[in-house]
Amino acid sequence: MKMGTEDADMTQWSEMEFEENCTYIVNDNPWDPCADGGNWTQAEASLPRNLIFKYAPSCKEIIGILSKEYIPKGTRFGPLVGEVYTNDTVPKNANRKYFWRIYSSGKFHHFIDGFNEEKSNWMRYVNPAHSVQEQNLAACQNGMNIYFYTIKPIPANQELLVWYCREFADRLDYPS
Repeated sequence: MKMGTEDADMTQWSEMEFEENCTYIVNDNPWDPCADGGNWTQAEASLPRNLIFKYAPSCKEIIGILSKEYIPKGTRFGPLVGEVYTNDTVPKNANRKYFWRIYSSGKFHHFIDGFNEEKSNWMRYVNPAHSVQEQNLAACQNGMNIYFYTIKPIPANQELLVWYCREFADRLDYPS
């Protein structure tokens, strides 16, 4: 683990600190739609091997993401994949539930929309944290991408729950 990461309060880190102190990088599972016979969407097929889907009781609806094994603090997931829209190109009937805002030089630049499971990745299924205590991932913008970083060790079978890092939340005028 990089210096200071193990005991650090990562909830106060800047986006640059997350990137500089990242301990592990977990890439999406590569997907070949021809190889799986069309049984999976891109969002489902991209799930890294150390994670599993959380399903609604008695059905196949994905309602979250769980760790399959212990995930150390300082692990990076991503980037978020989705359709890119500017303010001028957002479809009128767009479902904004999966929209993420990207900024450049402090100004809004575009959205990344994770709604379409054929054009997004598994990160669309990660639920928001409802408190600082349950949060185990911080969303950060690095360059023009969104990454999720673990801010505490995540034991096996725990749900991944995300909220914005302090700097990102400030840009959005959200609580951090």
